Amino acid sequence: FYGVLLLLGCIILAVINSWLIRSLLRPVENSVRQQKEFVAAAGHELKTPLASIRAGLEVLQKHIPSSPEISGVFYATQSEALRMSHLVQDLLLLANSDRQERKLVLTAIEPDTFCLQLYEKYQIYAKQQRHPLRLKIEEASYPEIMANEEALTQIGSIFITNAIAHTKEDTTIEICCNLLKNNVVEIGVHDYGQGIAEKDLPRIFERFYRVDKSHSREIGGTGLGLAIARNAVIVHRGSIKVYSAEGEGTTFTVRIPLIYAAS
Repeated sequence: FYGVLLLLGCIILAVINSWLIRSLLRPVENSVRQQKEFVAAAGHELKTPLASIRAGLEVLQKHIPSSPEISGVFYATQSEALRMSHLVQDLLLLANSDRQERKLVLTAIEPDTFCLQLYEKYQIYAKQQRHPLRLKIEEASYPEIMANEEALTQIGSIFITNAIAHTKEDTTIEICCNLLKNNVVEIGVHDYGQGIAEKDLPRIFERFYRVDKSHSREIGGTGLGLAIARNAVIVHRGSIKVYSAEGEGTTFTVRIPLIYAAS
């Protein structure tokens, strides 16, 4: 009899604990949902007006008198409009990812060929920015993975542009492709720059987080790139990681499990 009472007591306590936990988490979940809805609404509301502003500026530039003062104002205005357009574009990408509106179309991709194409795409741009770009492929051949090529290219582009933006000129950047022992393909971008402080690493994939806030406007960007990359990797059921030490450089990697990808 006492055993039955004890069992019933444990069940009742478990139910109460479950209810309390759900009650405590509900406001947090509602807050997160409202933030995501706001991001989506703000992105959609700003997209059309910004496009009109940029188009209007292009028309005005052809019909106003030219002078150093006016040219300076126009350049600054156009730069800010472009920066805001990039921000809105990133907000919409995050909103689509959050609501899972974008259904990824998976295709067979050869990891080494993909890295070669990424290298060819950014070789000239990196050279223009005075950053030597190298391709490092460890294996003679790789098994195909099933992934969305557009999403994977976007991830690689974010890694490379971040490396260029946050390192000094003449800093070498490497695109790497590895096949790990646990049947996982790892694609990464490594730079030999100043590295990231240890205190910043846990927050590096947060939305709008910037490592160097004092130079954020000079560097450009929206602070959303790595968050977008992280979301894209999660959809693939992969993992995204960062390895860095001050004075030694930074490596961002993406791992796509072959077992899941092939199924």
